[in-house]
Amino acid sequence: MTRIVSKNLYTVVSPKELWSVYKNDVWRCGRNSHAGLNKLRLGKDLHYAIDPFIPDNALILPNQKFGISFADSLDKLRKQPVNGRAWKLAVGRQLPDGLCFNFLQKDHPLLNVSRPMTANNLLICLEQLSKLMINTNEKV
Repeated sequence: MTRIVSKNLYTVVSPKELWSVYKNDVWRCGRNSHAGLNKLRLGKDLHYAIDPFIPDNALILPNQKFGISFADSLDKLRKQPVNGRAWKLAVGRQLPDGLCFNFLQKDHPLLNVSRPMTANNLLICLEQLSKLMINTNEKV
């Protein structure tokens, strides 16, 4: 009997499903003053297209293979090649509308858009999310 194993299958987690998939906080490395969500790295963290009909020209598109890196635990965050302060999104906090997580491996969720949006709208969502996150003052 042949068993086929598919690789590179990403799971998308909607805001409503987030805390049924993740039973504990999700973590991000940031700085003393912010959770590190204020700089967009288009093409590296987020998939985008140029649209000449929108004001800032960048349209962020959902793509499960891209996303802003998070971790499912403080221990996992400490094992990543980052340094700064540990920030957490506490269990029960609701992601801003238009955001979701996706993952290939559950311990490394990637924050992404759930629908196409302009870069300016994404920055607004990320600012809302930053206000929900807690600086634990733990060094990473």
